[in-house]
Amino acid sequence: MVKRVLIVEDDEDLRDIIQLQYENDKRYLFYFASNGKEGLQLLSTYTEWEETSAGRCFLGCKIDLVVTDLRMPSRYRHSAAQEIKVENQIYDGIDLLRQINNLKYPVGKIVISAYGSDKVLQEIMAEGAFRFLPKPFTLEQLEQAFNDYFKHKSHLSRKTPGGFIEPRGNYYLQRWRDENGKARSLSIPRYNVKV
Repeated sequence: MVKRVLIVEDDEDLRDIIQLQYENDKRYLFYFASNGKEGLQLLSTYTEWEETSAGRCFLGCKIDLVVTDLRMPSRYRHSAAQEIKVENQIYDGIDLLRQINNLKYPVGKIVISAYGSDKVLQEIMAEGAFRFLPKPFTLEQLEQAFNDYFKHKSHLSRKTPGGFIEPRGNYYLQRWRDENGKARSLSIPRYNVKV
């Protein structure tokens, strides 16, 4: 089964490198956006909803995973849980994660960036990011992140967890409760990132 991945990255060179690397790879189908607004438009295009008297009901999404840069041009910082209907907004990575969650798109999320801090890592994990991949990274590391996510997704029939994240030596411990109230945890390698 082909896995569909949306890459939201303002660096055109990086988008081109990823596209060239995977152009003959039958495992993945890539979609590309240069900012969060374009990413949301693509998600909207490839997601099917049904309006019912009880509200919007999800029917299906043709995108499985969103890989987004953290820092992209942004003229807006979104913090309230509401749908934004302003046409000329461009979202950065955190804005995009929040909009994906607010609009209830059932996709996995990986964040890539040359910048980060403990606070930023906590914020992106709280928004449900599966992994943080620091730049520069190799294409092998990116593919490993894809593989880890799809392996994780195949073992779980629920959304990627958010929850709490704690620094523990050379790794972070992410903790959350699943839909049955059972405590879960995940170790995340700690990377040296620029602030």
